[in-house]
Amino acid sequence: MSDKPNGKHQTSKILIAVLIGLFILGIGVFAGLRVNHFRKIRGDRLVLRNAGNFGPRGGISGRMMKGKQSGINHQSGEITKITDNSLVIKNSDNKEINLAILDDTSIYTKDGSIASISDLKTGIKINVFGRPNSAGVVQAKIIKIQ
Repeated sequence: MSDKPNGKHQTSKILIAVLIGLFILGIGVFAGLRVNHFRKIRGDRLVLRNAGNFGPRGGISGRMMKGKQSGINHQSGEITKITDNSLVIKNSDNKEINLAILDDTSIYTKDGSIASISDLKTGIKINVFGRPNSAGVVQAKIIKIQ
C-alpha cells in the first residue's frame, strides 16, 4: 500500500476548509452590520462618530454634506471669540469665520453627547455645519467639539 493521500480526500479537505472560512467571514460581516444598526438607533450619543448616520435618512450626509447643492457647508477651527449668540473661529488657513448661534443650533461634545453654549470656550477646536446668511455669517446648525 502507498502512503500517498487520495486526491478526492485532499480535495474534500480543501473544500471543507474554504466553506468553514466563508462561514466565519459571514458571521463577522453579519455582526458588523448589527453593531452599525444599533449605533444608528441609539440616537444622539453616537450621532457624529459617523456623519452618515446622523438624523433621519442620513441627515448630514443626505443634506448637509452636499454643501454646494444645499448651501450648507462645513467649517472647522479654533474658537477665538465668544459672545451670547455668536462665535469667531480661526481655520487652518488663519482665516477668521463668524458664526451665529441660533435657537435651533445643536451642540455636541467630543464623545457625541449633547452640550450647550457654556461648554464652548476660547482655544478649543470645533467643527461647524451651517449655512451662510447674506452678510456671510455662518448660521450654525450643528457644532461638534473636537
